[in-house]
Amino acid sequence: MSVTPLRTSENQGQPIDTGFRDERFAASYLAVSVETLRTWRKQDRGPRYRRIGRCVRYSVADLLAFVEAAPSGGGRPL
Repeated sequence: MSVTPLRTSENQGQPIDTGFRDERFAASYLAVSVETLRTWRKQDRGPRYRRIGRCVRYSVADLLAFVEAAPSGGGRPL
């Protein structure tokens, strides 16, 4: 997914990566549906998110932290 970086006069038109992505990106990153993310938000589960007006945004760092904190199976030696 492509994200259009913010351009301002302070950075002379160079892109600034804000580190925030929309729910479509987050869903793709986590390999779940957008509807699953919405359900998790309603249940106060899932990765941290921010509301900016009516928009929901996810920090890439928060998505990574969510994946790293998720329990996983296995790990026992054979």
